[in-house]
Parts: sequence; structure tokens; C-alpha cells
Amino acid sequence: MKISNTSISNISFGQAFTTKEKEYGMKKIEEAKKLLENKDIIVIVPEASMPVDASKNIGIGQLNSQYSESFLDFMKAYTGMNILKVLPQGNYRYKANGYYGAYETSSLNLGSQLINLFELNEDKYGSILTSETLNKVIEKNKSTQEKDLVNFENIVLENSIFDNALKEAYQNFSKSDHQNVKKLKEEFNTYKKDYADVLEPMALYIVLQKENGSNPDFKTWKESDKNLYNSDLVSESDRNKRIAELKSKYKDEIEFIYFKEFLAEKNLSDARKKINKKGLKLMGDCQIGFSKDEQWAHPKAFADANICSKEWDLPALDYVSICNDGSESNKLIKRKVELFAKRYDAIRFDVGWSYTAPILYCKTDEQKKALMKDYKYFYKIDGYRLKNPLDDKLLNIVEDTIKKTKGNAFNKDDLIYEIEAGADDFSVYDWDKHKVIAPFKKRRIVQSTCYMGSDYASINSIEKQMKVPRDNYVLMVGNHDHLALNAYAEEIDNDDVFKNNGNNVKQKKDLQYPVLCEELQLDEDKLKTDKNEFIKAKFAHLFLAKNIKMFFMDIFGRKEQFDSQRNNSKINYRYTIPSNYEESFHTAVQNGNGFNIYDSLAKAIKAKGLDKDNQKLYNELNRLSKKLYKKGVKTEAEANKKHYTKVAIIALTSALGLLAVSAGIFCAWKYSKKHKPADEEEIDI
Repeated sequence: MKISNTSISNISFGQAFTTKEKEYGMKKIEEAKKLLENKDIIVIVPEASMPVDASKNIGIGQLNSQYSESFLDFMKAYTGMNILKVLPQGNYRYKANGYYGAYETSSLNLGSQLINLFELNEDKYGSILTSETLNKVIEKNKSTQEKDLVNFENIVLENSIFDNALKEAYQNFSKSDHQNVKKLKEEFNTYKKDYADVLEPMALYIVLQKENGSNPDFKTWKESDKNLYNSDLVSESDRNKRIAELKSKYKDEIEFIYFKEFLAEKNLSDARKKINKKGLKLMGDCQIGFSKDEQWAHPKAFADANICSKEWDLPALDYVSICNDGSESNKLIKRKVELFAKRYDAIRFDVGWSYTAPILYCKTDEQKKALMKDYKYFYKIDGYRLKNPLDDKLLNIVEDTIKKTKGNAFNKDDLIYEIEAGADDFSVYDWDKHKVIAPFKKRRIVQSTCYMGSDYASINSIEKQMKVPRDNYVLMVGNHDHLALNAYAEEIDNDDVFKNNGNNVKQKKDLQYPVLCEELQLDEDKLKTDKNEFIKAKFAHLFLAKNIKMFFMDIFGRKEQFDSQRNNSKINYRYTIPSNYEESFHTAVQNGNGFNIYDSLAKAIKAKGLDKDNQKLYNELNRLSKKLYKKGVKTEAEANKKHYTKVAIIALTSALGLLAVSAGIFCAWKYSKKHKPADEEEIDI
């Protein structure tokens, strides 16, 4: 008897992977990456945007949490990533317009938003924070957080409920004789000595604001406080006297500031260790700017001008003396880079081109006059460039500092440089000689495909026209500044990101169709008529390069603009990954606008003509890709449950079939016994 399994094969279960499918898929991803010679896949997720446990939501994501650990496992499985990149993690400063830009945080010190409050309630920290206080922070966030947006106000402001919880923890820490706290106190004392040069000025700046009418702008303070660290205007004895006075008056407050910095440093270190155990590197983002307190504490390190943009309002270093060993700007940049080298496995240099060709901007005639000795004015950019170019001198100083800090762990490929700028500001390419300019010739640059055309940002233009070695560039669709890929596909100019830069979304997009068609061997009409096919092509195009970078908003198929350069300031840098990140990801993929790595790898393999000699792998990638795209369940747990249900149904059906067969055989045997001829032998079944 033949048992039909038609009903079983027609049962559709999908499309998130089961645990076994996921693990199998990860092996296929690695095989494909090896075949394509893909090396680094960098995924950008700002720490504040990390998903959180809904029952423990204080308003902000944190790296050092179990939920983030699970999320990174998920991301590694579905993106093939080996590097997690965060945005700058310094101290936020209150902004009246609600703008909490990561690139305006402190560059020397870390922010208290990194601190996992829940660990302070555990034995490892001597339970210095009570459950009741923790719950108050959670409840406060419930009443104030806007859906899917970071609640900075609940966390980073002085006297916020988060800050007050840390005060309670500090008070308990100070009084505790718990064995684990005793060890922490020893660590704390060592930390204060090792980081005294960056801790003391920051703490003094905070208390001096109170001394000067709660004014955060040091330029309006009384002269002795405004120039406290300027040796030309305040004598060493007067400075030491004033510092001692402040330390005595604000002793507890200053210690509390140190305590928060200690915990932030410890949390980042713990998070990095956990990330490394997953086979991932942590990449920091070394912002070009410095905070107000850092400018105040190092007056001789800065020129009286802004760096790169008037609108950024970021202080420019003294680039005239920055390469002179022992100068104030030289010491400051070295210390900054040293701290990044200690905290992170890899570093992305924000506005990396300014390390060789900085542009300074002035607001007053007096400032302009002061620059004229060493800088030349350029009308097109309304800015100033050095008369004696830096070339690669500052880049060498930066890299030598990192090498000295990391020792044998130094790897030049762990350093990447942002090189995109306005056409009149800078170009990493020598267009006449068709090559990368000398300072970046042997360094790894980051190139986005947002403005791609046949002669710019295509694989052909980078590798063949400009002769950039595959090891020396990282290709990305976009980052926090660029238009979200899903919005780009629909030609939605969020917050006029394109318009404000003199561009038109549709015009730029039209230039990309022939490039994607040629380099990926795709149907151009299909790309033009199906926005999801355009998205898939943009992702796949990255895998023609050796090193890849992706922003979480694109991976999750989001349309919102993460940062629109101060437009819509209230929501800039606030978008988060929801707690149900698995469902969110699979929804985007099933809708055709999220990142499907199997589709990208398969397209890249075919484009490179590797599919015929690797047919089995190519077919498997396509099969896995189709399964992810198919509508169905959206979590691994659901997929496992469906799988076991299917197995149970098959087992039950097989058992019933076997029973039916057995019953049939038995009946036939009984019949044969009853009706067999007298001379027939009995059959042993």
C-alpha cells in the first residue's frame, strides 16, 4: 500500500529560520564570503539605538546588556558581520532644541549612558542600587518615552531620574564594606590616577558652570575661571589655588562625576570583552570635534576658528603646530587617539580627510585676520586652508600613536577614514592622474554608493579607473548622514538631505541603474520599475567589494532619516531598533526592502561568473534566500515550534500509515487462512 504525503508537502512553514537552518545558513555565508574574498563586514548600530528588553526599558539601548548580546548573535547570523561599529560614546550636553548629536559629545571621556543600572543591583557590584529605584527609572520612562525613539531626557540630563539613581549607587558604594565593592574601590582609585588628566578638567568645568550662574558657555565666565588653564593669563600658583578651592567645595560632586566615568569605562570594557567572545571586533568612531569643556581645558591646542563647517560649531585644532612634537595640539590629538586605541579594537576617523586637508571657518574679521599668517582664504568654500599642507604627517602621528598603544595587536586595516566631502572641499581622488592622492594611497578609505555613477563609487571606477587596491577601501550604501536606502528607492528626500546639498534624488538614482545593471548583470527595466529590486541590487553591489559597511536603518528597511544635520533636531539620532527585532527584521525582508544576505551573495557570485563552478553553493544560497523572502513566521522560536509540529504530524501520519498497512496485511492473512487451498503452504509474513 502507498501512503500519500500530499497533505504534508503542502503544509507551508516559514520563513524565519529554525536554529539548525540558521546555523547551516551561517556556514553557507562563510563559504560564499570566502569565494567572493569578502573580508570585513561592518555593521553600524549606535549604542543608544540598541534594542532593549521591554520589561527593563529605561529609555536607551546599551551594549553591556544580555539583550544586546542576543541581538548581536542574531545580527551576526543574518548579516555575516565581523565588526560592530558604534557612534561616538562621549558625554552628551543639554541642548535647548532637543538635539543630542553623537558627534557633539565629549571626545576624551565616556558618557554615563553606557552604565547598565541593572548590574548595580547585582552581587558583582555589591547591590549598590535597589530594585525599587530601578523600577522608578523604568516607570518614569514609560510615561515619557516616545515610541521607538531614544529618551535622552530620561538619561543624560543632570538630576534626571537615571542620574539620581547613580547618585544613590554612589552613596551606597562609598559606605559599603561588601567584598566586591572593596575590590571596585581599588580599581576606582587606580582609574582616577590613570585618567586624572581628562577627569579633573571635565569635573571642574561642570562645577564652574554653577560658580558662573549655571552658564555652560565658558567664554562668558569671569576671567580667572574662563582662563583657568591658560598659562599666559593665569599663573600656576593661582590656578592650583583655585582648583584646590573647587575640589574642597565640591568634593562629593566631583567624586560622583569620577565615579560615573569609572562605571562607564568599566561597562564599555565589559561589553567589548563579550563582543570579542562572539568573534566580533568593536569599532569606535573618533569624531573630529571636541566638547566645550575640552576646548576650555586646552586653550593653546585650538585655533580661534571652527573646523570643516560653520554650522557644526566645532572648535578647530591648531593645525599649524599640530605636527610639532610637544605642542599643545600635538599632545591633545595624541591623547585622544590613545584613548580610542585603548577602548576599541578598530577605529573609524570622522571627517578623515581633515587630517590632511583641514578647512577652517571664521565668524569675525578679527578671527580671519589672525589666520592670514598661516592660512590662505579660498572664495569657493569661504574657508581657510593651510599654506603649508599637512600631507600625511598628521596621519602618521595618529597611526604611530595607535601602534604604540596597541603594540603587537596593531593592525593598520582596523583603521578606516571618512573621505567624502563637498566637491570644492576635498577629493581623495586625483582625477587627472586617476589615482588616490598620496596621503591615502596606503590607507583604508570609506566610500558610499549614495552618489554613485559610472565614474564615481562604482566597482569599476574605484578599482580600475582609480586603481584602488581591494584591501584599501570599504564600500557602503550609506551611514547615519545619508538618505535611508528605502527612502532613496522611493525617491523620498527626507528632510531635504539631497536638496540641501544641491542634488536631486531621482537624478542621482537614474545614474545608478546602468551601473548596477552592468556590474551585477541585472535587468535595468526591472530595477527601474520595482523599487525592491533596486534595494536588493544596492545591497548585492556591496559584495563585489572586499570590505563592506552597512547601517542598521537600511538593514531593517527603515525610511526615516537618522540624522538630517540639525533639521528636525528633536528626532535626530533617536531612532531605535524595537524590542521585537527578529520580527522587525523578518518583516522587512519578507516585504522585500530589508537586507537578505543570501540574495546579495548569490547575485555577487553570479555577477563574478563564479556560479557555474560553484553550482551547489549558488543553488543553496538561492534556496535560503527564497525561504527568507517568503511570507511566514518571523522569529526563530516560532520557526522551531512549527518545525517540531511538522515533524510530529509526519511522525503521526507515518505511524497511522504503518498501522493501516499492518491492519491490511493482517486482514489479508486472515482471509488467506480461511480460503486457501488444502495443498497450499502457509506464508510466513
